[in-house]
Amino acid sequence: MTDHDQGSPSMSTAMEATPTMQMQTKPCAQDMRASMMKPSQATSSSPSSSSGARVEKESRTWDEMLQDLRTALDEDSVSVEHIHSILNSYKSRTEDWKQFAHFDDHCYTRNLVDSGNGKYNLMLLCWDMGQASSIHDHAGSHCFMKILDGNLVEELFGPPHDLKEGETLSPLVEAAHDRDGVLYISDKIGTHRVSNTSHSRRAVSLHLYSPPYSECHCFDERTGTKSTSGCISFYSEYGEVCCDDWKSGVAAKSADYC
Repeated sequence: MTDHDQGSPSMSTAMEATPTMQMQTKPCAQDMRASMMKPSQATSSSPSSSSGARVEKESRTWDEMLQDLRTALDEDSVSVEHIHSILNSYKSRTEDWKQFAHFDDHCYTRNLVDSGNGKYNLMLLCWDMGQASSIHDHAGSHCFMKILDGNLVEELFGPPHDLKEGETLSPLVEAAHDRDGVLYISDKIGTHRVSNTSHSRRAVSLHLYSPPYSECHCFDERTGTKSTSGCISFYSEYGEVCCDDWKSGVAAKSADYC
């Protein structure tokens, strides 16, 4: 199934500026649409050299990725392609992020890695076997997702304003993504559901949201009914488990977003 088959918007037409970050796209970004971009298609780059041109960088360590994301997202205008390439240039190593990886038997967990000076949130989502999100939007924010371990399935549905109450929701695209895959989505591109369909292996993904948001909308697959999520909380912050409500199962029951 291709973008053309579904008439899906390209990243260049789907981008929406946010108050904290005006994303710019390049002509080649039409091939980088949400969920359809292969990691090898992005080229990593570092901040501009003295000549004004970006100096390409083939790989980044975990710390370099975190620093380059912070630097890039501190600018007034940032390209989606550049953020994508920063994430793509890091090749996952468990020892880099294991201190942030906390799992829960009830649902997947959100574990804060960097609050990004209020401009973005970077977090690890930890998926035990069979765990999934609901169908949800991203509250007008930009969402990047990188698979750090395991395999995750993404089902892409229509944009929030196209989902009608009283109608069954059907995915436009469904695709499995392996370790180091990088995806992008915004509300103009669509809504989605993410699942760890494995019955034998956990999964871990890195998510970046700009600007951060405290709640989003979830959609019932059978009826299309829209509801507002509870206040989004973290299972852990900077490696330390902090959410007693989540541990008791209260927050876990309302964690239907990612």
